[in-house]
Amino acid sequence: MSDIGLFPPGAAVWIYSLLWCGICLLALAIFLLVAWLRTRKGVRGFTRDRFIGYAMGVWASGMVAAASMLVINWSGSLGAFSHWIDGLMTTVVWMVATALVAPMVGYGWNRALRQGHRTGA
Repeated sequence: MSDIGLFPPGAAVWIYSLLWCGICLLALAIFLLVAWLRTRKGVRGFTRDRFIGYAMGVWASGMVAAASMLVINWSGSLGAFSHWIDGLMTTVVWMVATALVAPMVGYGWNRALRQGHRTGA
């Protein structure tokens, strides 16, 4: 990652997180638009639409990526976090975990809505 000295430690994760934030922002806009279009046709409320769960998932994943960027900036190039996250395997695992936040939150949100709908809440 930064073995050749071109980039400070943690720069790769910072750049990947920035790209992931952009992807999450685009996905958030698409999911909100789809949820809005779907609720215009039906009787189901906007917050009860399944695509709102997906939107919450990509929002949470984008916030994790933004927090990663913030911690890398805060740690600085001499910080322990920047040096720890700079390893190839650590970078890959960190970004995969960041990406997996979206489906986990989306599934949890939609499951909670289904259970609330069954109980009448």
